[in-house]
Amino acid sequence: MSLEVLSETEALLDGRYVLSDRLGRGGMATVYRAEDTRLERTVAIKMLHDGEGSTAFANRAHNEKALLAAVNHPSIVTLFDAQLLPDRPRYLVMEYVDGPTLARRLRTGPMRPRQVARLARDLGAGLADVHALGIVHRDVKPSNVLLGRDPGGGPRTAKLADFGIACQIGSPRMTSPGIVLGTFTYMAPETLRDAEPDTPLDVFALGLVLLEALTGEPTYPATATGRGAAAARIMTPPSIPADLGGAWRDLLEAMTRLDPAERPTAAEVSRAAGRLMKAEAAPRPMAESPHDEASPDTATADEVDAVETAPSSSERRSIGRGRRRVVAAIATASALVATGGLVLGFSVASPPLP
Repeated sequence: MSLEVLSETEALLDGRYVLSDRLGRGGMATVYRAEDTRLERTVAIKMLHDGEGSTAFANRAHNEKALLAAVNHPSIVTLFDAQLLPDRPRYLVMEYVDGPTLARRLRTGPMRPRQVARLARDLGAGLADVHALGIVHRDVKPSNVLLGRDPGGGPRTAKLADFGIACQIGSPRMTSPGIVLGTFTYMAPETLRDAEPDTPLDVFALGLVLLEALTGEPTYPATATGRGAAAARIMTPPSIPADLGGAWRDLLEAMTRLDPAERPTAAEVSRAAGRLMKAEAAPRPMAESPHDEASPDTATADEVDAVETAPSSSERRSIGRGRRRVVAAIATASALVATGGLVLGFSVASPPLP
């Protein structure tokens, strides 16, 4: 079994997977979209690079395979198949998520608070499941969060991907002392101190991801590196903007505390985010001007959350009854005017959408 070139844009892997578009490339592997000809479904295939470092890559892939095989959660990408034997193309076959990464989405600007709350709820729940198995992801960042499209037209689903440097708590180190794995921009202070990996570091990284989604800017720029930047990160917690609101500030400050023992668990983050979703969905006072009314939820068509904007069938019936009552009220008012009656302070408003 091997890789057979079919055309300029396609190749057949092991007689089963037809590789097409390249979805992404990293130091360890390249990810392709592919068609599984046996099960007739679209998958994502992570092809390991050969050459220098290939042994280390293979070891990490074996680790990723073992960890992903133990996880089953809708907010974690699913592993379908793997081929890691030597002298053949080595790869992992995973669930294909039809949508952009969070990093790509944030290039267009910040997300709405309720969208971020849903993101926190889903990713927090996924991490809670992972942490319950004693697994630490170690690389939670926007480029490892996939935003899948809902076939039913609902909100995008967030899935955490790339367990290439994930580890089991208490397992032997992958690197020598003094060498840390992860992305510097989202590293927790204890990682920079070369502490043993534990679940609170994922919570810290998720807090930075949520803060970036709310503000549109990373808390720590990628250019801020070196010993000075690392020392500042260890001594000073990230700054949370005051205009985010009390509930958001409380959650993000808790998630990004310097002491890992003071941070909430991933499950607690998920529950707090669920409460934030309800709070963000509560009716708001009517804006004083058209500009004020439109500005909070301005979004492109690709960002519109259909569940948030489209009423259900029961809500449509309720809205219909409300409108019939409004029509009846207008008719009554017209009759009073016609008969000389006086109507003071009469106003008409449609029932607010959820």
